[in-house]
Amino acid sequence: MNTILENKNDGLTRFLIIYRHNNTVEKAHRILGFYYYSSGRYRQAAGHLMFSFLIHNTILIEELIRGQFDFQFTNLDDLIVQARKRLILVNYIQKVEYYKTLYYFAVAMYSNGNTK
Repeated sequence: MNTILENKNDGLTRFLIIYRHNNTVEKAHRILGFYYYSSGRYRQAAGHLMFSFLIHNTILIEELIRGQFDFQFTNLDDLIVQARKRLILVNYIQKVEYYKTLYYFAVAMYSNGNTK
């Protein structure tokens, strides 16, 4: 986990190209991340929110691949555009608080001094 946080200059695109994670503990990571952020423990928050964000995007990418065999992840902006075209993924994004998770992941990283 520290390696990913230390390699912040590689960006979210590289992170999502290299790593994927699908796991049933997403909600626990998300809620712990929100809790740690609200209590000022930004490093712990960033770690938990990173895993939640990774799980969210793994599910989005895998579902897009199932619907379009030649889909390839290129960057986060394109992923969101494609996901918003499918009602089931729009519902998933709302259910897992995707944008809230992304926001708190970003501000937790920023609070740790990761400004890029």
